[in-house]
Amino acid sequence: MVLVELLCCGVALAALLVSSFVILLRTQDSSQRPASPSTFAFFHPYCSGGGGGERVLWKMVQLLQGKNKRCVIYTIDPPDVDESQLRADAERRFDVKVPAPVHLVSLSEHKGLLKPQPFLSLIMESVGTMRLAYHALAKFDDIDVFLDTTGCAFTFWVVRLWWLPVVGMASGRSSNDGSNYDNNDGNYNGSKENATDAHGSSVSPWIVPYVHYPTISMDMMAWEANAHPDRAKWKTAMKLHYYRLFAAMYGWVGRSADLVMVNSTWTYNHINSLWNDDGNDTLVQEEAEAEDFSSTSTSNVHHHGDSSSPSGASPSLHMLRSGRIKIVYPPCRVPKPNPQLVSSTREPSIVSIGQFRPEKDHKLQVLALHHLLKTVSKEQHNKDDERIPERIQQVKLILIGSCRNEGDRGRVEELKALVNDCSLQDHVEFRINPPYDDLKKCIESSSIGVHTMRQEHFGIGIVEMMAAGLLVVAHNSGGPKTDIVHPGKTGFLATTVEEYGDAFLKALAMSPDNEKKMRHDAQESAQRFSDEIFDESMANAMRVLIEEEDDDEE
Repeated sequence: MVLVELLCCGVALAALLVSSFVILLRTQDSSQRPASPSTFAFFHPYCSGGGGGERVLWKMVQLLQGKNKRCVIYTIDPPDVDESQLRADAERRFDVKVPAPVHLVSLSEHKGLLKPQPFLSLIMESVGTMRLAYHALAKFDDIDVFLDTTGCAFTFWVVRLWWLPVVGMASGRSSNDGSNYDNNDGNYNGSKENATDAHGSSVSPWIVPYVHYPTISMDMMAWEANAHPDRAKWKTAMKLHYYRLFAAMYGWVGRSADLVMVNSTWTYNHINSLWNDDGNDTLVQEEAEAEDFSSTSTSNVHHHGDSSSPSGASPSLHMLRSGRIKIVYPPCRVPKPNPQLVSSTREPSIVSIGQFRPEKDHKLQVLALHHLLKTVSKEQHNKDDERIPERIQQVKLILIGSCRNEGDRGRVEELKALVNDCSLQDHVEFRINPPYDDLKKCIESSSIGVHTMRQEHFGIGIVEMMAAGLLVVAHNSGGPKTDIVHPGKTGFLATTVEEYGDAFLKALAMSPDNEKKMRHDAQESAQRFSDEIFDESMANAMRVLIEEEDDDEE
């Protein structure tokens, strides 16, 4: 009981501190932001990584450089990292060419602040990102726009407090990292000539996050409430109170952002419920959109709110604040539709691509295949098409992925044991870290692509499978449900083992004409998420920040 009382005291103290911070933040004049911003700083500690978040980062850098903006990245890479090599890696890994140097601010000596925390992890890890942001600004605060592209929303507090006159931390534009910046070599030399005149030390930069996934959501709290039926009720209650407190703090920091971009309707709904403070943004229904799924126009950027300007507010700031949460789908490597991939005869194979992490739920895929072979094929196959029973008996599930650590390798062994228990040795293949050419051949020769992660925030892998002409079966939740798959037209959605097994049967039993039509429609639909559409959508979402004001006198 002593521990519980101490925890309650800690929660109360945290709530008091948060309230104090909110009062301080509210004292800042939110109508003042740098005019004509030119220096954009990304908080992306793992910028040298190879994930989808890094591809979004480098695509944004590419776009901003095309608008003659300076780009800074706060990273935990060492000071001697070769900046040109990072850009070369971005081109090699992501096919994103970044023509001009970027300024890297190394925080490698503070990378320990990002270590996972075993106790009160949500709060303690958020505090770690705040401390890292403090060190980042202490090294370099000559910025006009602060962009968080890694989901570290609590860094917004540090940015706002840094420029509060009452706090007085802003140094009038520092460059304490020992580097020199110019447009030719990616370094910084002193302050910009107009730094003081343009915005001075008391003018806070724009805060612009791109959110891939909310740090906390209502789904997470609902899961916690029901996930441990055998646990003592007081423990569950304490955990839920902790989550609610964190959600409140997460909402407070989120409301200090000037413009928020999210990667899907699912993410939008959760961020809007926590970060929306003015009622202008309306909830997007969690259903597949009724719009033409083959459309590739920039209407894929969703704006919410009116455009009227209240008296006293700068037009550009109000334009952002009135509809500040926008959906900008992430850039996917989507080739132009290929008729050959639509018309080619494919093997009765089901391909799954993804790391062997627990949330990917590969076990569900194996059990769905078992259901298909042992139950559905006996009772529900199409008797008018003699090829269906044969195709089902020949079906193979090909699990392609990488193993990050011993935990992932252990999960692969568990899956192999499950395959043996279900007598599926002839129907399941494991391909760990295959060469890209083998992966490409497998995708182009298989019939079905399967994805079983629950509440996937977007689903780049699903888009890439659709673009390759696969008939996709994805989880009936998250981004696949709200944005990507149009059931019956561009793929299938499922939740349970039985639903996945039934969807496999429907895909294998389609007539050649219907199969070709679905593959064609899926390829066309995938064009909504291409690099070109991302560039247009991002430029449209950030137009107030990146467009030059040439026609002021009209």
